[in-house]
Amino acid sequence: MSAPARAVRYAPRPARRPAPRRRPAPHRGRAAFLALSGLLVGAMVLGLVVLNVRVTQSSFRLDELSDRAERLTRSVEMRRLSVARLSSPARIAREARRLGLRLPPPSSVVYLHAGEHSFRSGPRGTEAP
Repeated sequence: MSAPARAVRYAPRPARRPAPRRRPAPHRGRAAFLALSGLLVGAMVLGLVVLNVRVTQSSFRLDELSDRAERLTRSVEMRRLSVARLSSPARIAREARRLGLRLPPPSSVVYLHAGEHSFRSGPRGTEAP
C-alpha cells in the first residue's frame, strides 16, 4: 500500500483588515460652489435694490405728473371761465358803448342770403328780407 494520506493543512489566512479609509481631498468644488452661490445671491440682492430704487423714482415722477395735471386742469378751467366772461354779449355791448360804437339804423342794414339766389345779376343787397 502506499503511504497514508496526509491531511493537508492550509496555512491560516491572515485576518482581513478593512481597507484604510481615505480622507477625501479638500473639496475644491465646494469652495467654487460657495463662491458662485455668493455671487448669485449678491447679484440678486443688487437687482432687487435697483428695482426698488426704480419703482420709488417712478412713484415720485408719477406724483409730480399728477400734480402738474391738476395745475393744468385748474388753469384750463380758469381760462374757460375767462373766455365765457369775455364773450358775454352784455360785456361786448358795454365795451362797444364805452368805445363810442352804436347800432346802425334799421334802414341801413343789408341782409345777404346764401344759397341758390346769392349769385344773381343786379345790385347786391338791395332787397330786405
